[in-house]
Amino acid sequence: MVSLVVVLMSDLGCTTTPPLISDIGDAVDRGAKKVVGAFDGRPLPPPQQSEEEAVTRAREAYEAGKLAYQTADYLDALDHFREAFAAAEEIEDPELGRQVQSSLYYNLGSTHLRAYDLDGDQTHLAQAKVLLQRYLDSDPELTEEDRAQANGLIQEANDELAKARAEATSGS
Repeated sequence: MVSLVVVLMSDLGCTTTPPLISDIGDAVDRGAKKVVGAFDGRPLPPPQQSEEEAVTRAREAYEAGKLAYQTADYLDALDHFREAFAAAEEIEDPELGRQVQSSLYYNLGSTHLRAYDLDGDQTHLAQAKVLLQRYLDSDPELTEEDRAQANGLIQEANDELAKARAEATSGS
């Protein structure tokens, strides 16, 4: 119908489409794509959640991760911290989202370090280093104590990697 209005308007000598008509046309096009998606088997995008729901999901996942970490279930803790990180990406307030993600970089990095202690997978060490560096880079207002603690964990990961490489070299 919108196309018909645009065609009629152009036949009447109008060279531009009024904004309202364009907006309605865009809305109709978006709605049509959703309907087509529903009928051709593709899933519709998830409904938008409120910021409060995203914060609640992030907090609940964080708490579950913290409990798993405290009970040395590091792989489960990683899953929960990742879930919290994903929820934090949905927080609309950029400052709040940045703060939550920054602290989760630290939690994820230190948890990867502990997971290495359990399973010996060196990937945990590499991921710990990357995540801890992101923590340092993500918040310019970190205290010197927080920076020293993160740098200490990065050094621990580097030491463990060097030790693993030395063992691999001496074992071959």
